[in-house]
Amino acid sequence: MLNGIVATETVATYKSWEREEKSFVPILRPAYNELVNQLRLLPYVAQEQSLFNHTMWERKRWGRDGLYNQAGNLFADRIDAIEFQDLEITLRADGGASQNISNFRH
Repeated sequence: MLNGIVATETVATYKSWEREEKSFVPILRPAYNELVNQLRLLPYVAQEQSLFNHTMWERKRWGRDGLYNQAGNLFADRIDAIEFQDLEITLRADGGASQNISNFRH
């Protein structure tokens, strides 16, 4: 399973609609969609796999609570991001058979 983020630097004072307009529409969603499309084109991904099961979140001004309920950021820079987790990829084995990536051995 694959976990990751697609991120872009942002401005702390942006409102939600500004993040949508300046980060998510022109940068993050197209980049995320292209990442998924490129995964489909890899020669070792099973041909029958057109969708990848996974969970995805759009993170506007991504951060987390700091110590003692103080504001804290997960990253040093201010970012907007699309996070994905547990993206399942089925790989082709020798002879064209497929196997789940969790069972794949180098």
